Amino acid sequence: MAAKKVLVVGGTGVTGPFVVNGLIHRGHHVTIFHSGRHEVEFDEPVEHIHGDAHFPETIAAALGNREFDVTFALYGRLRYVADHMAGRTGQFISSGGVFYRGWSRRDAAVRGEDDVVYSTLAMPANEDHPLASESAASFLRKAVATEQHVRELHDRGAFSLSHFRLPRIYGPRALAGVEWAIIRRLIDKRRRIILPDGGMIAETRAYAANAAHMMLLALDHPREAAGQVFNAADERTTTMREWVMTIAAALGVRDVDLVSVPYQLAFPSFPYARDPFVAGHRMLDISKAKRLLAYQDLVPFEEAIARTVAWYRDHPPDPGGEIERQLGDPFDYGAEDALLDRMDELARSIAAIPRQAYSFVHPYRHPKAPEPAVPH
Repeated sequence: MAAKKVLVVGGTGVTGPFVVNGLIHRGHHVTIFHSGRHEVEFDEPVEHIHGDAHFPETIAAALGNREFDVTFALYGRLRYVADHMAGRTGQFISSGGVFYRGWSRRDAAVRGEDDVVYSTLAMPANEDHPLASESAASFLRKAVATEQHVRELHDRGAFSLSHFRLPRIYGPRALAGVEWAIIRRLIDKRRRIILPDGGMIAETRAYAANAAHMMLLALDHPREAAGQVFNAADERTTTMREWVMTIAAALGVRDVDLVSVPYQLAFPSFPYARDPFVAGHRMLDISKAKRLLAYQDLVPFEEAIARTVAWYRDHPPDPGGEIERQLGDPFDYGAEDALLDRMDELARSIAAIPRQAYSFVHPYRHPKAPEPAVPH
């Protein structure tokens, strides 16, 4: 592939460094446009443009009339970045959230902050699943409208678009990374971890390096990716139980007791189990990316979790600091212990209820061997 001039809007966040290094290794000339508040050491030096990618005026001031062969829009306000790059880039590769109807609590009517919404999301949801309705919260309506706007720019010939819908991202530098909620508890010698509904809820996640790899494949396969929207996630969807136990294994912790609590009552788990505030499976179908882009995970799930755990051990957030405030986890172990005590009391009282023992009955009659013939 001939070297191209590539603009990466962002580049120092969660997926950005993997995208930038992937471009470097492909031999492209990379420019990153970011705020400058966070710097990352890449595999080779790249050009930096510092500015604000959230407003038309600041984007224009930073980029001017510069043109690029390819633009990766990973940060800022997607609508305004797309508008500025219309006619100034050949290929536009963007990322956004998952806004399928039933995916988010904001797409359902709730009475209070602690109400649990049980999802009606199709399993797994593919790219043709309906998006959030007009009755959804304004954030969702704006997000859906922005994605539609960018797709319309493609239809008008402003650039060749490939858009990626990303679920919860994990890995180094993840914003409000929920893995830390489990890692810190285990480091703090907490061995009883509260899981809603037994932790049997399945959720599709995306390791940052895997998400970046899929987006880079759109650059490698521009014809197949043109005008397409893709779900971007790991190939493997795991339950919450698998997720917690894999984190524990990466820490070398073997004596974990996963305590099942009804979802409505499992308030200590909300910071790591309720995002995005909907109970029920949240599963994405990535077969389209596998078919058109030949996608396969770059990093398997167990290795991705191990790398994430290692990064947090080397960069532990400050207790009560900005990262934990973003996570919204108070790590209120006193309240957790009180809930666990009540659950133990409830289990004992239920066990004492007089009842007839259950005995499994096979639904089919077992065949009997014929009686041996009696000789005459």
